[in-house]
Amino acid sequence: MKKFFIRSTLAVVALLIMAMPVALANSSSYSFTMDYRYVNGKDNGVTHGLSAGSLTNSGSLWAYRKAAGAVGPYSVTIAVVKDEIIDDTICTVSVTPSTTLNEKKSFSKACGSVPTGVYYIEAWKTNDDGWDIKAQGTLTTR
Repeated sequence: MKKFFIRSTLAVVALLIMAMPVALANSSSYSFTMDYRYVNGKDNGVTHGLSAGSLTNSGSLWAYRKAAGAVGPYSVTIAVVKDEIIDDTICTVSVTPSTTLNEKKSFSKACGSVPTGVYYIEAWKTNDDGWDIKAQGTLTTR
């Protein structure tokens, strides 16, 4: 009986040690393509379940195609929005793409403390500038 108790205790301790990193950090990756001037993750069915903690939005953005007569490129605003009855914008970051196609521009924004919940990305430009944009990023809570 004593061996069973010791083995059981060791198994529980081992499980707790393995589960600890999951409890300390939570992340969810996203990507989007913007061929005009607006993208909404919720409308596209792409949401992110995050645990409570200090939220950071980081990633990169680049222009992958330029139309004839394009202007700019204009900056792209990327917002993290909490999906609620009345959606709540948590934070935004603005990134101006390089004029060199496929040259990535990195970004990182500390968004402060957030509660556990469902979040999504919303991205926009003030006007369609003729530049098509791609982005990839990660939402991380710690």
